Amino acid sequence: MKILRFLVLFCLYANTVLAQQPVLSKYTVQKQGTDGQFFTLEGMVNSKGEIIIPADYDYIWDFNQDSLTLARKLVQSSTTEYISFQYQIISNSGLLYYEFPTELIPEPIQEGLIRTYNERSKKFGFLTKMGDTKIKFKYPAARDFSEGLAAVADPEKKNTYGYINPKGQYSIQPQFEEAFSFSESQAVVKLNNQFYFISKEGKRTPIKGNYTQVFDLHEGYSIVTATRNDSLFYGFINKNGEEIIAPNYSFIDNFESGTAVFIENNEAGMLNTKGEVVIEPRYDELYRFDQAHYLFQMNGLKGLLGIDGKIVLPASYSAIDWFSEGLCAVNRSTKWGFADISGNEIIPCQFAEYKAGFKNGLAEVRLPDRWLLIHGNDTLRLPDYDEVLPFYGHAAAFRKDHLWGFLNQKGEESIEPKYEELVFNKGAVVFGRVSQADGSSLWSVIDAYGREVQNERYNEVVRFSEGLAAVRSNDSWGFVNALGAEIIPPKYDAVRNFSSGRAAVNTNGNWGFINSQGREEISMFQKMPVFEETIPTTFNDSLKAIRESFPLYRYQVLGDFNSSCVCVEDEMAENSNQKSLCMNKLGKVTPVDSCVPYTRKADLFDPESELNPSLKLVRIPSKWLIIDKSGNVQ
Repeated sequence: MKILRFLVLFCLYANTVLAQQPVLSKYTVQKQGTDGQFFTLEGMVNSKGEIIIPADYDYIWDFNQDSLTLARKLVQSSTTEYISFQYQIISNSGLLYYEFPTELIPEPIQEGLIRTYNERSKKFGFLTKMGDTKIKFKYPAARDFSEGLAAVADPEKKNTYGYINPKGQYSIQPQFEEAFSFSESQAVVKLNNQFYFISKEGKRTPIKGNYTQVFDLHEGYSIVTATRNDSLFYGFINKNGEEIIAPNYSFIDNFESGTAVFIENNEAGMLNTKGEVVIEPRYDELYRFDQAHYLFQMNGLKGLLGIDGKIVLPASYSAIDWFSEGLCAVNRSTKWGFADISGNEIIPCQFAEYKAGFKNGLAEVRLPDRWLLIHGNDTLRLPDYDEVLPFYGHAAAFRKDHLWGFLNQKGEESIEPKYEELVFNKGAVVFGRVSQADGSSLWSVIDAYGREVQNERYNEVVRFSEGLAAVRSNDSWGFVNALGAEIIPPKYDAVRNFSSGRAAVNTNGNWGFINSQGREEISMFQKMPVFEETIPTTFNDSLKAIRESFPLYRYQVLGDFNSSCVCVEDEMAENSNQKSLCMNKLGKVTPVDSCVPYTRKADLFDPESELNPSLKLVRIPSKWLIIDKSGNVQ
């Protein structure tokens, strides 16, 4: 009775713990590094939007119904640009459980153990979730635990693999050339250049066929690959090692509910376990959505197919969420609505956000926010934009659907919404990207007043350095200044950032250096009349004479000016052990013991310093509403 009572209490406790597992979702923030580049950090919030885990992490792995998970932080040195990772085990309440030493690189928790690599010893071991060493660091290679066993390389014969249990004892002795994780009570191993399925007792089943690779079992089938004419082709076999479909497809995914995605001629379709085509290959992407639908994508938009392959929802949405009580959330142009299982959009896409779908016939939704512009004593309500950014200089970017435009100081649209991407720069200059009919993109330059200085002119743009930004038009590079004006027209094959008042430029393989006005301070080589009487006939003397006029002739520029020196390399030098070369701003080259190439980064700036305090934007968040399945507010 005591044992039975303990088991009952344990089950009640386990169910209570699982029931109390908080539902967390990720949120992100952008921060600027010391090199001026922006990066994204992750945190987690609960269902109420409360921050449980601050956005301090580069990446947080899913909890997967566990109360602990692995998280990774970026660590940047204050004196160098070197970035390393710091790994931690954190709880779903935001507590730090364990911080790994810098030499340990862990993998996500599997079956209660953490496969970890020690950079110092170059060995793998396994830790508990609390950071205690469970299995010593002694394996040259190892896989995660799966179904109670982990494949490891023999410490004595590192290219021989066996399987250990959670106590570190061998359940299957090392003997294989390759060994993979267990799935559906079998694992794939390779012995004497032959693939087998192996049971946990060590019984081997030969896999017939000459395959490059055999993958884990899923629903009784394994994907196999074979190489022909330097290309990889996919097929699949059953758990007895018998070939069902020969490797003839460019890709086959694992089976889910009896079907698998395949790709043929860069188009996705669906196969069943007999190898029969269920859905013809005609889609850019195709996934199993639920028991009754497939999710497909065409031209960047998503739709739903029925099991019979017929279109239920047309490809007109940027996102489709799961069904709840017969309705699924659909997103068009950043707004959410709801469609039924027949593909009818019952509730139009008009909401900025929704929570968890329908429950008992009701769902929580939120309308887009409202925006006010306050300039002195004047208050202006802006149109119903999806998003408005603070005034950057004398203009504010706004978003309507998925496109960005600009407002002037009066709240008027100085540029209608047309940009798909914006890049903000020092001096409040903005680059805006616009897609073209042929699928390419062109960049415009917008000045601090929200005026388009260069209209869809550049194929590529680079952030400002020393007040000038490199821009590419077709195959030629030039520079624009902080007002967006084109100071140096695109005419060079390649350019580098401005540094110490100079920028390296290249035409026809020849380098030179220009100043901020575009004048060549160190001239590029130009074709000259053949040297006859005035120049000696030996090559070295000719080279010396040419370099008197063109110092960089047959030199490669390896970096940017760091104060007064730039590293160069002599293409004519035959001795690889020659000293490094440093060129000064006058073009004089001097051998030095070492010359470390310096790369000028984009201008560092604080975006908030570019904001205009006299123009204030007020966001009035919309309240959450309860709607029924007809879209009526309750």
